[in-house]
Amino acid sequence: MPISLERAKNYIEGKHGTTKEAVDIIREINELPYSYNSTAFLVGDYLEIKRYDDPITVNLTRGDAQEDRAYHPESREQASGPSTSSEDLPTEKLYEIRSNKRRRKKLKGLIKINADTLSTYLVLTLGNKDYKVFLQNVFNRLDCPPPAFSINEAKNKLAGVKKLDKCDKDDVERLDPEDDKLRKQVIDFLKQPEVTDKERKAKEIVYEKWGEKKEPRRFNEEVKREVPRQLDELICNGNPYDIESAQRLFDLFRRRINRHLEESDQYEINKMEYIKVVEQTKDGRVHYNLLCNLPYIKQWKLQKIWDNGIVHVKKISHMSSEDLPESSEVSFSSSDTLNKKLNQIYKYLVKEMSIFDEDEDEEEEGASKGNLIINDFKNKQLYSFSEGIRKPFKITSTAIVDFIMQFINENNYKHVWDKNIESNSEYGHNYRLFIYDLDSVTLYERIDAELKNLLSRMITLAESKGQNIITQEEFNAAIKEHKLPLEKDYFGL
Repeated sequence: MPISLERAKNYIEGKHGTTKEAVDIIREINELPYSYNSTAFLVGDYLEIKRYDDPITVNLTRGDAQEDRAYHPESREQASGPSTSSEDLPTEKLYEIRSNKRRRKKLKGLIKINADTLSTYLVLTLGNKDYKVFLQNVFNRLDCPPPAFSINEAKNKLAGVKKLDKCDKDDVERLDPEDDKLRKQVIDFLKQPEVTDKERKAKEIVYEKWGEKKEPRRFNEEVKREVPRQLDELICNGNPYDIESAQRLFDLFRRRINRHLEESDQYEINKMEYIKVVEQTKDGRVHYNLLCNLPYIKQWKLQKIWDNGIVHVKKISHMSSEDLPESSEVSFSSSDTLNKKLNQIYKYLVKEMSIFDEDEDEEEEGASKGNLIINDFKNKQLYSFSEGIRKPFKITSTAIVDFIMQFINENNYKHVWDKNIESNSEYGHNYRLFIYDLDSVTLYERIDAELKNLLSRMITLAESKGQNIITQEEFNAAIKEHKLPLEKDYFGL
């Protein structure tokens, strides 16, 4: 179907705002039926080739559901593993399992293909909803020295309070001026090394900002002001138990961090690109695990930009499994290869994404499944990624598959695994699967460039006619002009 020139141009210029790649947009324009007997699934330096026993025909006048059913790339593990019978599970459950497999594979592909740019592991936690809950959690978890205030009175006064920097009778998130003594006592209690150790952190921040420029009295005054700011950053400014509220806070963080990158001349990038996975803690609060391209930014600065809880940040090259929660059940050292680290981090993220419990006995309402609460997270998107993230290619063009095979032969690549796959589904197809581990992303980049050039040519043809859309006519003309014999795919030449 026709697409707008603006959408095509935004994609070419990197402002596409879509999860689709050029290959998807080009296929969206085409309305001609076509057939293929080979497909390629390319993820950076990882390649799957499928050779089908019988040609697959895609008739777009009936929609492309037929093609979607026909093409579901299988990983080596999935292809060789046992299949799940519909006799064993309800249909809805079976669809959930298959859907989760596809999501897991896509996530793994996204991580693999962007490994060269996503060098930082970032965790954004959502803090307590107010200081009442903060104090409750402190007393529940820590063996603290007794405070100088009544705990019950403090809890009553601090319900709904999110800021301790000052008192304000007109602000529902702050204490009344008559409670200023309580405010100071709570700050003195929470800043202790046994609780949050925020006084030490505040001194480090003030010293970094001012150094020896301030005399001791002014320095201590600035530390005194900085401590409540540090404590306030541990409180969530929304609802930490609601995934939609958390997403709004993340969107605000994304805008703030991009503004910080743009306004500073010390960074080589001006936009954060990321893959984000949602996790829920045992007490129900949301937090985010991100693989991102952030350069080195001091933790306290990230904490200030986030302003909704604790921030953890580390370069993946320096990470070990000790930087992940004890429940992660993965193992790697700081000296391991980047590929091994990313594989282990992927396993941890997939574990945190899982919302389906294998235990058939636990079915009570709101039951906890691992670290996630079903009622809050079911039917929610548990991972997402930014616009600039490279996506895997799923290619059905015979000409492009032939181009890939030519590249493989010219560079003497050998497949590392192959297997005949027989489908038990009425919509399935028998095929032979070949897997290649390439040593670079050169092939991916070349195909990406060819597809973008093809889309650019369609834009030029449409503009020459004064159109604001790309139609089937421009598609046909660009296909026939292209140096690859793409016309064979669509015109049977």
